[in-house]
Amino acid sequence: MGLSRRNEQSHQTPENQGEGADTKMQEAERSHVEELTTAFQESWDENHQEGDPKVSFKIFFAAHGVAEDAHPDLRDELLNTDIYMPEAVRWTLDLMKEFNDASRGEAAAYEHPNEKTRALLDALHGTGVEVVFPDLPMGHEISEQSIRILGERRQVLSLPFDEAVQRFDESMHAFAMVVRAREEEIMKNIPIIIRKVLEQNETLQNKDSLKVLLTYGNAHTALYHALSATESDVSKDMGGKVQYEHFSEQIRRYIFGVADSDRNADLPAYGLVGYAFRTSLKRQLRVLSATTDEIDRVSRLLLDPLTLNDLSDVWSAYLNEQTSAAVLSAVEEKGFVVPKTRAELDELLQSKRKS
Repeated sequence: MGLSRRNEQSHQTPENQGEGADTKMQEAERSHVEELTTAFQESWDENHQEGDPKVSFKIFFAAHGVAEDAHPDLRDELLNTDIYMPEAVRWTLDLMKEFNDASRGEAAAYEHPNEKTRALLDALHGTGVEVVFPDLPMGHEISEQSIRILGERRQVLSLPFDEAVQRFDESMHAFAMVVRAREEEIMKNIPIIIRKVLEQNETLQNKDSLKVLLTYGNAHTALYHALSATESDVSKDMGGKVQYEHFSEQIRRYIFGVADSDRNADLPAYGLVGYAFRTSLKRQLRVLSATTDEIDRVSRLLLDPLTLNDLSDVWSAYLNEQTSAAVLSAVEEKGFVVPKTRAELDELLQSKRKS
């Protein structure tokens, strides 16, 4: 039996609920989720066959900027998983082979030059899980478009403040549209991939049920809500409370069609300055083994107290040197200093949790 939609009126988006929730954001997100649900449902109906094992999904949402971002329960979950679908935009067949070799215990994680990939391979090593990518491969038009946009974004860093903000905002909008298209392709691909795995793996084909684990960045929560809008057995783990840095928040709002609300009109300016000092901030905090979530939260603490005039002043100072360190230094002169030790970082983040 194919999957069917649940009552559309009961659909919820938990990370946007609660006091001060933005109703318009919820409605816009629901519209995007409906598009993804339709993409998944049509693909499922085309690929699912009578007698197939019952499929359950679990999604680990987490940042994926550094090795420490890996979910602490990832290996335990993989040991109880049949099919693993990690986020891997612009993947190659060589990468898929490397992941499956690690799963079979045939490859050592320390041999990979990328620390984030090493962490995944280490968790995957010897689990025997089937690894497949629902994401877009190298050379796909949508994935290559995202790379072009990211490259063009850096061109705004030499422009005067007002022009830089406008161009950066346009870049974030373009990137958000690519993310929307990418997520729709991912949802189409999931049933197709499951079908192929079953056809190639008799052991999995003969099981009564299959457990599918996905690991995606916490900006892709629409994937969970789309699956939840069907009769799929699906659960998620956000790994704690999520706080997006300014430019990621703006991209999400463009994805869901609410970036023009008055309350968020200044987000592009904050996002631009945060983007400009990101490299230097990450370099300083990585010495302290900071996770991406911790780096994002410090970025918010640096920028949230500043006014638009402050940001303009910071940008003027930055244009004199045009380095990430220069803009971070200019921000610090406004009153907030980046922690220099792990103890200072822990104390800062803990105090902000209580306030």
